[in-house]
Amino acid sequence: MWGLYANLTAQLLSQLSSHVIIHYHRRVERKAQNEVKDEPNESLIENGTKEFESEASWTLKDVPLKSSTTEMTDDDGTTQDEAVEALRSHAFGRPHRGEAEKLHVRRGVNILVVVVAVVLTVMLLLGSLLPSFSFDVQGLAGVAVEAGRNFEQAKDEHSIISIAQLLMDQARFVDTAKDYIGTTSIAVLLVLTALIVPVLQTCALVVQWFYPMTHGTRRRVESVVEVLRAWQYMEVYVISIVVGAWQLPEVSSFLIGSACDGLQSTFAELVFYGFIEAEDAQCFKVDAAISSGSYVLIAAAVLLAVMNTFICKAVGQVEYFSKYRELFAAHGSLHRKELALEEREPVPVDDINAVPVLFTDRFRWLLRTQKMS
Repeated sequence: MWGLYANLTAQLLSQLSSHVIIHYHRRVERKAQNEVKDEPNESLIENGTKEFESEASWTLKDVPLKSSTTEMTDDDGTTQDEAVEALRSHAFGRPHRGEAEKLHVRRGVNILVVVVAVVLTVMLLLGSLLPSFSFDVQGLAGVAVEAGRNFEQAKDEHSIISIAQLLMDQARFVDTAKDYIGTTSIAVLLVLTALIVPVLQTCALVVQWFYPMTHGTRRRVESVVEVLRAWQYMEVYVISIVVGAWQLPEVSSFLIGSACDGLQSTFAELVFYGFIEAEDAQCFKVDAAISSGSYVLIAAAVLLAVMNTFICKAVGQVEYFSKYRELFAAHGSLHRKELALEEREPVPVDDINAVPVLFTDRFRWLLRTQKMS
């Protein structure tokens, strides 16, 4: 009905507009950072003998930031935007913890990422083909359905693919333009968000981990992963199946339950003489059950969430320190110069912006230490 299509259209517009708003928000943010970078902060100390122009103590907030879109020169003279590096071989630092050692992923991690990606893709395909739930029609309606099926059980199993096929069959049966457009759109969105997008997200995460990229390319791939994550509704599909299987039996028996109250004695006699089963001693009820496909999709959703967290956290740490690397270096320089000035106090720790939980903090057990030469 039109109410369903109106709600569906509103959610699609909300999803699309959010991508546009976030995109322009980031453009404004980068522009503001570039403006801050271009404005010289004359109160920075150039050497240990110059005095502060302000009596206030210096903090990290006083150091101008480098924009993530600007070129920053590495030790070898190569600009960061020109440097090509794969995330799997990146040396992760922890200057916020005062450590000079670099961390690399352990040898088996790269193999594990490939295995998880392959298993995840297979599970997504199987979960879409295997039945996700089943409907068993009971009561007099079930007996009538079984009679029309040569007394086969009135039980149907459905998967993501079969649901999409049913929607297309309904459009062909009604044979009107609006039903072709409406039901086809729902079928396409179901397959797209519950199957195709999770597979594409898995592929994008693998590319993000193994493919050597520049800083700008990695940022663009990160945006692609973010968009795919927003359109990935596999968990929503599984939750809807679980909730539907839980509520549908009670709802279906309630629909025409009061109309059959006068037939309870008749149902009892039919069960007593063996004409019908006890479960069919009612007018209508649909018993729903979760099938194997749902369990496969639940496992796939957990794997995808873990893989996404692992790789996106690694990307986030690379982006964080590429953005604030000069800030950490400037803070260390200022702090040493302040120690040389006896009349000055050290940088107040409380004024330093807190560092978020990074990749090396959450997945330290998957990393090995490499001593700096």
